Amino acid sequence: MNWKVLIADDEAAVREGLKTIIDWNACGFEICGEASNGIEVVQKTSELGPDLIMLDVKMPKMNGIDAAKQLRESGYSGSIIILSGYSDFSFAQSAISSGVDYYLLKPIDEDELILAASNVRKKLENKHRQSAYLARAKNTFLADIIRGISSENSDESSFGFSLSADAYQVAIIEAKGNSEHEMEDICLVLKRLLCGSTAVDMAFIHERGVFLIKGLEAIKKLPSVVKNLEKYTRDENSPPIFIAAGRIVDNAKDIPLSYEDALSIDKKRFFCDENQQYVSHEILKLASGIKESNSKPDINKYADELLGYIEASNTDEIGLAMGRLYDDLRFVNLSPESIRSFLSNIYIRIKTKINENHRHLSINFPSDEEIISTVCGIPLLYKILQYLKGEFLRIAEDISASSAQSSINKVINYVNRHYHDSLKLETLAKTFGYNSTYLGKAFKNATGEAFNLYIEKLRVEEAKSFF
Repeated sequence: MNWKVLIADDEAAVREGLKTIIDWNACGFEICGEASNGIEVVQKTSELGPDLIMLDVKMPKMNGIDAAKQLRESGYSGSIIILSGYSDFSFAQSAISSGVDYYLLKPIDEDELILAASNVRKKLENKHRQSAYLARAKNTFLADIIRGISSENSDESSFGFSLSADAYQVAIIEAKGNSEHEMEDICLVLKRLLCGSTAVDMAFIHERGVFLIKGLEAIKKLPSVVKNLEKYTRDENSPPIFIAAGRIVDNAKDIPLSYEDALSIDKKRFFCDENQQYVSHEILKLASGIKESNSKPDINKYADELLGYIEASNTDEIGLAMGRLYDDLRFVNLSPESIRSFLSNIYIRIKTKINENHRHLSINFPSDEEIISTVCGIPLLYKILQYLKGEFLRIAEDISASSAQSSINKVINYVNRHYHDSLKLETLAKTFGYNSTYLGKAFKNATGEAFNLYIEKLRVEEAKSFF
């Protein structure tokens, strides 16, 4: 990795010279920006986060010594090299007291600058290793607290956080690819939004960002900050950020109970609806009256019902049927994997039937493997159903566009294909979007037979074919 350098001098020609006097890339650095005065140095440092600042002493608005002093007072921990045309010892003393790493005289000696840059790089690398070690140690320590694993030989104060709040809550946050870097970014945002840096600590456990929220004031704010985290969503096809929050406890020893709650809620995320981005233990308690069903929805019922609406091009009923299917599946006692298999099979059955019933049509179906792969790749139930609904509406439109039949002829052809099923006029009317009385009259006018008699004759003719 290359460390970032900010070059500051009031003369543009000097800045250009500093960019090329040594091979910064070979020294392990890259130029990230420039500044022409001390005030700009402070601003650019905040914006760009340089690891090294090359800082001229004599600059307008704020000189280099004062800029270095202000940077240190504001918490800047990177390296600073002062460049000066003065050899006065008092300048060097002021620079050192302001936390400057090196004081180099102009004109800059190339070898001297390379040596200084090399030493700064070593210092930054050592600091990075120490920080990484401390971060891993803190993660392990906090993860042990959250999971209820004793860490008798560790001191929480040595990791910069405390467990002296009036309440605690564990929250698991799902977002984008769930990388550790992304979770650290989210943690910084939460610290800003939830009453300061001491209100939130984050541990990365089993590739999940697990957040310990401390203090009732911060815990109460958590549900309202979900939308502020939305910028971390990868794209419009990604599921929105989701927070699974465990119970609120007032004793640090009970933090593992909150974590177990959060894990349980996170496992149910597959069933959450489109706008459900925050689910807590308290919300689940309120919804505890809703019982899960142990009976699996009838795949034949839904496949046949949807097939009828698709062949009739009844888009309204397709939408309503998908809504009923969603309601059934949300409270069924099945794993997400079983539900994905169930839904894939509904599509495959409908596809097979349509290909049998409409051999003359060229409908663009995905392969069975593509259907299964697509459904298994969609993370949330409501999104799977959105995909299937879109497919069924598209197929219905293709069937409708490819058929020049009148509406009543579509009904007659449907009956001719399905007369061996348990057809009822009321069901057929709903499938095609008619009033049953009107459909009965229209059917008799077109066929010369009452609906029930027409079906009975078809069945008799089929029975004769066996003799």
